Amino acid sequence: MICFIFILFQVSDSLNLGEIPCNQFNDEGMCRQSGYCQWYGSCYGQYCHLIDEVAACRSNGAMNTYCTAVPYTPLQYVQSCYENIFTEQKVYYYRHVSDLTIDVIQKTSILLSDLINGERSITNMLRLYNLDVLSRQNDELHQILDLYISYAEILISQYSHPYYLERIIYESIQNIRDNTQLSFQLKSNTMTKILDLLDIYYVRLKTFSEYYYTQYNFINFNQIHLKYLQLQYQGLATLTWTDYESNGMLQMTVLYAEIFGKQSPLTPIYIIRTSNNINLQYKLKCYFNTNHPVALKQINLITMNMYETYVQPQCGSGYCEVNLQGAGNYLFIDLTKNDQCNSIGSITTCKLANCMVDLQNHICN
Repeated sequence: MICFIFILFQVSDSLNLGEIPCNQFNDEGMCRQSGYCQWYGSCYGQYCHLIDEVAACRSNGAMNTYCTAVPYTPLQYVQSCYENIFTEQKVYYYRHVSDLTIDVIQKTSILLSDLINGERSITNMLRLYNLDVLSRQNDELHQILDLYISYAEILISQYSHPYYLERIIYESIQNIRDNTQLSFQLKSNTMTKILDLLDIYYVRLKTFSEYYYTQYNFINFNQIHLKYLQLQYQGLATLTWTDYESNGMLQMTVLYAEIFGKQSPLTPIYIIRTSNNINLQYKLKCYFNTNHPVALKQINLITMNMYETYVQPQCGSGYCEVNLQGAGNYLFIDLTKNDQCNSIGSITTCKLANCMVDLQNHICN
């Protein structure tokens, strides 16, 4: 920090922290050290939600044209900024803070190598929880995911707590969301392993509790025994059913499609599963207000491609509902909004959609 302040005064005696335009940093290290710039051969402004120096988003800040500082950020999240095209920070852009110490994070690579070669035991499972996920490069992230999957038999036992599987899932999703160098194919490969962990998680949850829900902003987990005949989600959605063929659980993961570059959704993705592969018939009712035509879509969680469900929603005042059967990944979309690259107005959404971003002019191609 002392070094950076010295550099700042060298650039301009009249500028305060966060006010130096990114294009004035000619060195990659200085560019990245600023906390609000990124390096692609030259120094450009950082994506708003990835800015660590919020002074850059305030009045007179170097990123003030594009970004606004979040006025209050809960302690479990990194303080950052949001794009001016929005009216507030969106839940799918929040960044979780690691609950590991700096010392433990720095030892991740050594511990990872040790665990890969070690036995699959309860003792090593507890050490597994000390692996840093948020700051890993993709190759090491894959090694961590593979390691968790190899511990499946222990992770579904009574000796594990669901929280640690939830953490590896949401931290891995945050990792690939915020890795601006990651290709579409690598994201897809990583999502495949994350979904394997989601399956392991719900096997564990089945024996942990018959009623359970927890929230992590851009992904939330829900489970309820079928005997309750209803699952309600934060006033945004209700699932109801009248009968079921055998005892079991309805499991619903709520994941925001915007973190994969979609701008047409009116709802999050509702990833609906039942334990024991029960072919449940149920009604999904989602609450939202729009005057635009809507459609229910299925979405592939690996490719993030959306396709028709051939189910016509029945819409009333502030809600739409559909009758569905069995597992599926569903969301409602606004048919007037286009997810094609040249229609995307947010450069963050543009990058997450794997489009070409013109960082200098803030244009999506």
